[in-house]
Amino acid sequence: MIEVKVAVLDDEMNDLNRVKDYFDHVSSCQLKYSVTTYQDIDESFYHEYDLYMIDIEMPKINGLDVARDLRKKHPHGVLILYSKRNDLVFESFKFGVFFFVRKDHFEEDMSFAQMRLDQHFQSVSQKYQYRTKDLTLDIPYRNIMYIEKIGHHIEIHLNDKKILSEYKSLKNIIHEFDHNQFIQCHQSYLVNLSYVKYLDKQDFIMKDNEKVQISKRFYQKTKQSYINYLNKKVSE
Repeated sequence: MIEVKVAVLDDEMNDLNRVKDYFDHVSSCQLKYSVTTYQDIDESFYHEYDLYMIDIEMPKINGLDVARDLRKKHPHGVLILYSKRNDLVFESFKFGVFFFVRKDHFEEDMSFAQMRLDQHFQSVSQKYQYRTKDLTLDIPYRNIMYIEKIGHHIEIHLNDKKILSEYKSLKNIIHEFDHNQFIQCHQSYLVNLSYVKYLDKQDFIMKDNEKVQISKRFYQKTKQSYINYLNKKVSE
């Protein structure tokens, strides 16, 4: 079973209970949403939850300011903003929100959001099994920035800057990865597109400004795959 940890921030207890009840109702044996509610900000709110749901307008707290702080601390966290102010929907998208929920259309909007959330968390829960003589680790695909082939082994570059070495060939593991998310851009590189800042004439520029080389052989296919990935993200 996949457990999704959810933090909900709202000054109104009735709305907090409504959100919690909704997630309790839609949880299943495959996907369980575990909700923690907050009426005010404290440090525990900024612990790394999988999903954050924030009311934009509260008497003592500006939800957009909280979203801005959250993006700095957890740039890959899934964020839903919700409000009675439907005119704030466009403002909310500055923060890379996953969905905007209107309080006066709560059930309707949450049903659409939930379908996307289920798909998202089922996808990101997939893991790569890393094995050495002394160690076995299940690494979430979402934590892998790219994989590099060096000689007869591969190096797995993670988003926490750790690098894990494993005696495998790149061609023997590529089939394990989602080809819409991971792309081979070079004989020696497999890249997670969610960590790419942009593509130039010879390299992927990663979000940490590291460069990953794109070979001439793979360039056109890589470029088209990256465009398809960006278009899919825009349409979601």
